[in-house]
Amino acid sequence: MYHNVTLGAAGPTPDYPAASFAGSNSSPSYVQLPPGDVVNGKPASAEVWFQVPKANTTGGVLFSMQQQDLSTMTGSAGQYDPVLYVGSDGKLHGKIWDTTHLSSVPGSAQTVNDGRWHQAVLAASASGQVLYLDGQAVATTTAALEAQSPGYSYGYLGAGPVAGWANKPTNDLGWFPGSIGEFFRFTPTNSRRRRSPRITRRCETLMVVCRRSRGSRSPTRAGRR
Repeated sequence: MYHNVTLGAAGPTPDYPAASFAGSNSSPSYVQLPPGDVVNGKPASAEVWFQVPKANTTGGVLFSMQQQDLSTMTGSAGQYDPVLYVGSDGKLHGKIWDTTHLSSVPGSAQTVNDGRWHQAVLAASASGQVLYLDGQAVATTTAALEAQSPGYSYGYLGAGPVAGWANKPTNDLGWFPGSIGEFFRFTPTNSRRRRSPRITRRCETLMVVCRRSRGSRSPTRAGRR
């Protein structure tokens, strides 16, 4: 489901258009994902292509999972996990909630607020996570994943609560101010099989979410069945 998202923006290549996000309290925009894209304490991998305006210092959330419906929130509340986000430091950060809680949120050494397209991949196993930026591993963790109770019910692109996270975006609801081109979420089966973060089968736009699992490789459109 799309909320105030501009479709058809320039994407990573001419063949792959993107979606542009407003990134502000006055004009919030986001994509609500199908329930199947939300995990809680289980191994999973996510990939997103994104672009941040040059020299932007507000940052924003790329992919978030949370307990509460974003449309009813005015601030951070309940359980939430900003899985991938661009911080106010201009760097990529990400992890799925683990036993270190907020004491360790991996981030890239390289800034991504340069107006260029970047690929982020987070691969999470039961015993650790690896954050990739443009095909290179930039951060790792070795802590075990930890499920939240009662868990997450909602998943979003372009927004999500982020209060308390390291180098968080300036807005506590993490409105993303740039463009997102594609989003992929992989099941644990594929996470174990993949040997690199490179994606060989691409989706056409942000609005196609590829959920690959044993016996199924069909892309599903976000917000639709």
